[in-house]
Amino acid sequence: MRSLDRWRRRSSDGTGRTGDPGDSGDSEACDLIAVVMRQVDGRGWPSAEQVRATEAWDAIRDAPGEVRVSVAIEAFTRAAPPATDSREEGALVVIGQEVLRKRVALTADDRVALLSALVAYAGRHGSGCRLDPSWDHTRTVLRALERGGEVDRLPAEHELLQRVRAALVETDTATARRAVPRVDAILGVTTGDVAIFAEQDWCGRAMEGCVPDLPGEVSGAATAALQLATRASSARPPQPFLDRAAELARTHGDDTLARAVAAMLRAGALPVTAERGVVDPASGDAVRGLCWTAATVTPTPELAAAVGAWVTGGWTKAPGVGVRCRKGAGGALWALARLGDAGAVELGRARALVRQPQAVKEVDAAIDLAADGLGIPREEFEERVVPTYGLDVGAVRTAPLGDYLATVGVERGKAAVSVVGPDGRVRKSVPAAVRRDHAGELADLRALAKDVSTMLVAQRLRIERLLMEERSWEPQVWRQRYLDHPLVSVLARPLVWQVVGPRGRRPFVAPDGTFVDVEGSPVSWDTDDRIELWHPATVSTSEVEAWRLRIEGLGVVQPFKQAHREVYLLTEAERSTDLYSNRFAGHILRQHQFAALARARGWTYALQGAWDQPDDLARLPLDRHDLSVGLWVDRPWDAEEDWNDHGIFTHVLTDQVRFSTLAGEDVHLADIPVRVLSEVLRDVDLFVGVSSIGNDPTWQDSGDARRRTWGDYWSSYSFGELSAAAEVRRDLLARILPKLSIRDVATLEERFLVVQGSLRTYKIHLGSGNILMEPNGEYLCIVPGRGDAEPREIMLPFDGDRTLSILLSKALLLAHDRSITDETITSQITRR
Repeated sequence: MRSLDRWRRRSSDGTGRTGDPGDSGDSEACDLIAVVMRQVDGRGWPSAEQVRATEAWDAIRDAPGEVRVSVAIEAFTRAAPPATDSREEGALVVIGQEVLRKRVALTADDRVALLSALVAYAGRHGSGCRLDPSWDHTRTVLRALERGGEVDRLPAEHELLQRVRAALVETDTATARRAVPRVDAILGVTTGDVAIFAEQDWCGRAMEGCVPDLPGEVSGAATAALQLATRASSARPPQPFLDRAAELARTHGDDTLARAVAAMLRAGALPVTAERGVVDPASGDAVRGLCWTAATVTPTPELAAAVGAWVTGGWTKAPGVGVRCRKGAGGALWALARLGDAGAVELGRARALVRQPQAVKEVDAAIDLAADGLGIPREEFEERVVPTYGLDVGAVRTAPLGDYLATVGVERGKAAVSVVGPDGRVRKSVPAAVRRDHAGELADLRALAKDVSTMLVAQRLRIERLLMEERSWEPQVWRQRYLDHPLVSVLARPLVWQVVGPRGRRPFVAPDGTFVDVEGSPVSWDTDDRIELWHPATVSTSEVEAWRLRIEGLGVVQPFKQAHREVYLLTEAERSTDLYSNRFAGHILRQHQFAALARARGWTYALQGAWDQPDDLARLPLDRHDLSVGLWVDRPWDAEEDWNDHGIFTHVLTDQVRFSTLAGEDVHLADIPVRVLSEVLRDVDLFVGVSSIGNDPTWQDSGDARRRTWGDYWSSYSFGELSAAAEVRRDLLARILPKLSIRDVATLEERFLVVQGSLRTYKIHLGSGNILMEPNGEYLCIVPGRGDAEPREIMLPFDGDRTLSILLSKALLLAHDRSITDETITSQITRR
């Protein structure tokens, strides 16, 4: 250690001291404090960095442990007397805090001296004796006492700890209440007579309130776990916290601690209401700490589900306030990434449910970490973690509800609950007896159906993305993960797959689990064969046509367009441009609708506005191909004040589509794999087909300025050349129209479905769904409702083409135009 005489000489005039060294009986500590105080003089309440930057700090840091303890005691003691001004108080508190930040051995006399200083400090703040652990020295002293573990305490120490406890109770702040159990633990007692959370902290009170109702051994583990969890004040768990959680698991038992943590997490995850919005920061820390604790025990599905609920629940937005609990969501993700297969299932569920871009980013990071932990690629991880929800193959689950039987089943891509009576008939509505006597079970089944529906949407998009990834599976692995999986089988069985091996390529479909080819003959595989997802861009036109007819003949509904999928092959114009495609340039899109659709399809996009943009494109990473694709967009600069109150553009204009390597180098379009090019351009066509102003039936009523600015584009898109998607609609309509009730009054033209009504003749454009009335080509505006879909008499061979569904609904409506009662429609039809 540097010579203390040097520090004594520098402060021999006493100007650096705030008291008589003789008062403490430790002149070395007084000398060191005096020099530090003098060197931070005039800085107000100094920071820890300022204290550590003084010359004397090296001596304090290198001093023996007993000298450093003396420095801390001296500093805290001097901070207590009322004569100390705020500048000196701040410096003294920071000195003591920094000294005790590093672990030091405390004797019984040291502990008494520190507690005496703490009690004296408490007596000078406010009325009575008050302490708040948010004050640095209070937190520091408690932590130093906790580090000592269980020791024999002097009577004086017990008395001082009781006075500290009383000061915390009187302070009655959130941090003070949370510190009371810490003092009880230091005393070696468990009283539970002080609520940890404030009365208005509904989440914390719910977690705390469930503890007494737990079985004895579980209740004790819950109390200890909750006390520890309140100290989770950092973004990531420090090792001492995890060590303490592991010690709790050893003391109470893995299973007992897991049950306790799961019960408290479930209790705190109450639904968002007007009174229960954003979680209080104190209970947010506790939720995060309970999730960290969950990661230290043997995982169970019940525990992982309780933790996983806080990912979606934490990211839920409270109306008018914001995200409900970022702390809980972050802690839950950290834990799930470390809970093995049970946590992996919940991560897969969370990925299907979260929507906010930041939430998606954090969940993806946790999934990558979990996949690395299991030693498998991410795409395999996503296949393995799809939950079964207790369903049978075909996504069916039954539960008795008294004399009735409730069934969760999937129809047209959505899960719903139906009730069957004792007579075996399905009830149109839930009987009153079931609602009255089994309300809880019914609510659970409806929540299950909602979860299943959401997961089906996520899995449908994941499987659809396989069309561009060129993946293959061993037959047995594929069967387990797709054909026989209770949930995924709903999506996989109507699709066309193919066996690939030495005997060539053999496409098949398995709607009932049996492999059959396009002619209905059985298909088998050999041990060295692989299974792939069939793509129409890689086969002949005749094969595509044959499979379309086969799918329509089977009467199955594919979860997305596959046999009827649009194919986008390289054009001569794109061979000329070489590095980019202008195929979908120049379209005017509603920006918010485009952004939502792009993100739902896996693209990243930041809304454009009246500010400098760091990036003006939508991107799709193609990691499996070491590529990235960008769709350039810009604002339509010829539109005046085309933005909302937040400065965000209402519309954007599409431009080039470009591919690049992950290093940012442009890639020739001719070098892009066929199915990758087709799928990317299909996405862009989808963005245009859904978001273009040309699809807006109300555009004609949008005002003279906008009609004048973009009227030509609207007219040309609404009734112009057909897109690839519209061509597929026309091809399908040619086959199903003879089966419909309107077959005698409906005909197909090049661009239109023509319907002969009693009052007028109607031409419905196959691309936009907009309508012209003959004989004078007058526009007819019919705005579809959100829930409008194809009538029940129409069974389409695929899901996902809302425009086709709306087009057919309009045709069926207009075929009986004399029966229309909506005045907004009849007034247009009868106007001449």
